[in-house]
Amino acid sequence: SNGLVTGARFIGNTGAGMNITNSTVVFEGSNTFSDNLDGGIASYDSTLQFIGVNQFTKNTATRGGGISAISSTINCSGNMTFEYNSAEQCGGGICLNGTRMTSESHIRFIGNTQTVLKYRFWNGGGGLCAVEDSVVNINAVSDFIHNSAAEYGGGGGLLAHNATVNINAESNFINNSAERNG
Repeated sequence: SNGLVTGARFIGNTGAGMNITNSTVVFEGSNTFSDNLDGGIASYDSTLQFIGVNQFTKNTATRGGGISAISSTINCSGNMTFEYNSAEQCGGGICLNGTRMTSESHIRFIGNTQTVLKYRFWNGGGGLCAVEDSVVNINAVSDFIHNSAAEYGGGGGLLAHNATVNINAESNFINNSAERNG
């Protein structure tokens, strides 16, 4: 199925702000995902197109505090901000598993955390965690600032495991930290 989200606010939900399965969803306008207890967006086998300004703040999840995507495609042509999200296992801001993500606009990861120590190689990535054949193309300015990973896999700002990450524009990695493999 297909959907359009314009100027929506997903705040304080006990599940994910949005669960998207086998669908295509376009996000236009200004969208906010905040304080959701199972992440901002959980996507499985779907296509997400972000055109407007999208803010993910203070969401928590097991994987991907802001966005958790499995076998999906994410295209970002609007500004994306991930602030103060947390995940227990992978990607405080975003966790990608077998997912292709392309960013053509400013993307910011600020103060996101991966919180639980579990000795798996793909656990980690305070800002962004890409695993298992994920492909990430960042083609515009990106900021990874004050993200942290308390995990064996490491990657305070970014962690890639069996994944491809191409950063083709100015990127700022500032004051990120990891317990190991930082």
